[in-house]
Amino acid sequence: MDNQIPQPISSNISNKKLILIIVAIVVIVAVAAFFLVRSLGIFATSDEVIEQISKQVSEDVIKQVLPTVPVYNLFGAITKINNNITINVPSIMGVNLPVGSNLRVREIIISDQTKIYNQVRKSENLFNEELNQYNQKKLEGDTSVVPPSPYNMKEITKNDLKVGDILNVREKNNSDIKETLSFEAKTIIKTK
Repeated sequence: MDNQIPQPISSNISNKKLILIIVAIVVIVAVAAFFLVRSLGIFATSDEVIEQISKQVSEDVIKQVLPTVPVYNLFGAITKINNNITINVPSIMGVNLPVGSNLRVREIIISDQTKIYNQVRKSENLFNEELNQYNQKKLEGDTSVVPPSPYNMKEITKNDLKVGDILNVREKNNSDIKETLSFEAKTIIKTK
């Protein structure tokens, strides 16, 4: 009785296990291949293709809608500070730029000639006093008098700026910067 021949397992059970193992291997290989191909950027999903096309169409439409007059100043919030400053520009002359638009991200080059100011609102009393002086000089016939500003401008350095500050940036060479992604600043005014 020690010489018993092992009985084969039911072929029905072994076929089910074999099929399960093959299916598991195919699924694992397919998932691994998908992630490998995707990480190599060989193909994009249909959502990515649609997003890329709509982004390009948006950029083209925006460029058509932007004003034809030159733009020398841009307003935006600081998103990054290193040797230069990166700002997020939400709109240009009343034309809202879509989130994700390449035209929203601008690199501001700061040179030794760049002047940086902090704009601070004057007290109401001081501004009214200056306004009264201005009006008096105008009544006296002084045509060279300049109206007072409601703000004081204090010169600061790049080190006084932080992420989130709102800036008004003027381009150095009076060039049209509607579509310029990187430019040197003549003046930077921190407004908030």
